[in-house]
Order: sequence, then C-alpha cells, then structure tokens
Amino acid sequence: TLRAIWNDQSTITTPTWLGRMPKFAGSTQHGKMKADEWRSFCTITLVYSLIKQWHDKDVRFQQMLSNFMALITLVNIAHQRTLDAGAILHYRESIIKYLGGVKTLFLEQQLLPNHHAALHLSSMLQMFGPVISWR
Repeated sequence: TLRAIWNDQSTITTPTWLGRMPKFAGSTQHGKMKADEWRSFCTITLVYSLIKQWHDKDVRFQQMLSNFMALITLVNIAHQRTLDAGAILHYRESIIKYLGGVKTLFLEQQLLPNHHAALHLSSMLQMFGPVISWR
C-alpha cells in the first residue's frame, strides 16, 4: 500500500546531490511528479519497499517484483554515463524480460508505442553511446 511505501520512505537516507525525494508520491496532496522525482521514487524507494513487502508473498507478487526489477535495470543502464557491450546486451535482455512480463502478468495491458521504442534503445546505445551524450 502507499502508506507502507511512505513509511518505508521516511527511513531512507539519500545523498544530498540526488535532489529531493518526493513525499507522499501517488497522493493528490503531492501533485504531479517530475521525471527525476519518478526516477528517484522508483529506483530507490520502490525497490526498497516492494522487496520488503513482496519478497515472501505468493508467486504472482514474486513475478511482479522480478518484472519491476527488470524495469529498474533498464532505467539504470539507460542513465549510465559510460557503457560497454555487456551493459548494452544486459539492457536488451532486460527489455525483453520486462515486456514479456508485462504481457504475461497483465493480460489486459496492451503494449504501447513507448514499449516498442524501448526495444530500439539498445541499438541506439550501440550506435551513439550513453543517452547523456545525445539526449
């Protein structure tokens, strides 16, 4: 639940250079989150909180956690300042795992154009290097 995530968030200390972490994400009192806030919330707060909440739940929760971690892997690789062939291959494997998980776990969810575009990012990383150099 969001309340459990907010409670977990209050126990997390992040470096000052990271910027502020969104408080009460997902609530109307927080308002719209910016891209950096989403990234911090997902890659730090949700990783900690969902592992804590879902690690000992039934198989579906474990599959959703594994799928979420594949997504976090994608985000982390895409934001690296340096990349090698191994990281690009890891991205490619992770996007296939993530999209396969979306299709398996969420039958009603149709893949979107952004999902398709994400499949091409590994080729772009290979041709142009880290996203930071061409975004």
